[in-house]
Amino acid sequence: YMQSTVTDVSIHHEKSNKKDKAISIMIHQAKLALEGVSKSKRHNIIILGDHKLVSFFTAQWNQNNIIATKDGNYFEKTPHEISELIDELVENIELESHHRFDAKIEMATNKHLLAKGVKEVWKSVVMNNIQTLIVEGNYRQPAILAPGGMEILNLEAQDSALPIVDIVDDIMEKTIASGGNVEFVKDGTLGKYERILAIKRY
Repeated sequence: YMQSTVTDVSIHHEKSNKKDKAISIMIHQAKLALEGVSKSKRHNIIILGDHKLVSFFTAQWNQNNIIATKDGNYFEKTPHEISELIDELVENIELESHHRFDAKIEMATNKHLLAKGVKEVWKSVVMNNIQTLIVEGNYRQPAILAPGGMEILNLEAQDSALPIVDIVDDIMEKTIASGGNVEFVKDGTLGKYERILAIKRY
């Protein structure tokens, strides 16, 4: 944005402060271009720039989307250099997230508040007893419920006439409806927890 807007401003504002006007236009263009990303819960945002720009965009966007900010002058950086910097930030974020995840699970385990595997988690969700649900992003599971619906009778639902197509989706909906949180992790992260776990309220 900066390179193109400096040229545009120089044409129309030859006697004015080109840099300030270019920055103003750049901010406006960047804001318009990224509004859709900032409103989506599916995208994470990393903001790089001088302190004023970082503060401006941080105030404009959904705080839950912003995973990192870094002050500095990056106008002279090449795309490759910026990409390397972002990779480093993401790596540090993932490492910190991993440590927090381990600590959270250890605390829940010590307090006997951990449910793992879809059958245990279902029992907790029907009792409105899930504070945080953690599930692998692509985990899907058909199931057959026992009479009364309080527990899962069978996960081999392919031959049933009336299976639940995806019990994981039902668990997520019930968790949100009861005021719980849903967090997604990469596939393979929860292997020892059978791909889904819950931290219970009590």
